[in-house]
Amino acid sequence: MRYVNKKTRNIVGIVLVILIGLVAYSTVRVVTAESKSKYKHLGIAEYKDGNYKKAIEYYNQGIKSNPDDACLFNNRGLAYYSLEQYDKAISDYTKAIELKPDFADAYYNRGLAYFRKGSYYNFEPRKKAISDFTKAIELKPDFVDAYYARAVTYTEQIHYHHKYAAIPPKFPSEDMDYYNKALADYTKVLDLDPSYVLAYQGRGNLFYRHGDWDLADREYDTALGRETEILKKVGYEGLAGVYNSRGRNNLAWGKLEEAISD
Repeated sequence: MRYVNKKTRNIVGIVLVILIGLVAYSTVRVVTAESKSKYKHLGIAEYKDGNYKKAIEYYNQGIKSNPDDACLFNNRGLAYYSLEQYDKAISDYTKAIELKPDFADAYYNRGLAYFRKGSYYNFEPRKKAISDFTKAIELKPDFVDAYYARAVTYTEQIHYHHKYAAIPPKFPSEDMDYYNKALADYTKVLDLDPSYVLAYQGRGNLFYRHGDWDLADREYDTALGRETEILKKVGYEGLAGVYNSRGRNNLAWGKLEEAISD
């Protein structure tokens, strides 16, 4: 059995939160079609350049002219999300859903905002996140990002205090339920998209929390063997998170330095 020190546990403990944040920023669903508003296109251009406040100004103008345009509300919600104004983002996503009840992207985006509002100690927003990811999947059964986000949400609720109460770990029944659901979702992600390399890292974290060290190492190594795909998805900071998961802290620091230099 491999001994894992407290420092390493703490590093791995924050990796999922880092990655879900990075994945969220890379996969929030900007809607570019189904709207005739010129302000939508101006807003998208500003959003892509990182000018979130300016994007909101354009979306505000668009909504004044087209108050029934669900896409404008969804996209303004993305700008608020990027400014970490999650309540405003949730309000806009909710309005988009009211206007277009089958709007899978808006459910997904709202789920990400609820995720960011929650924590292990404040699970109510996370429950809402799971509900929204589930609804997005119902509306779009091949919604790979929603499966991944739901898996991360389940994984985040498996607490390390439970894991290290016994060796080998003995999860409470509720944690085992989260474990099984997360594992099913990560596996579904890879069924739908074998190139979704972060799902290997996610499964590695899940196995790690369960004390399945060899399985965890195998998943981490699979992810790190596809470094280019990780960089494309979440950049050097995300890659550093995967290296930290694997216990290669010196390499992780190097990737963080590259992220800063970029």
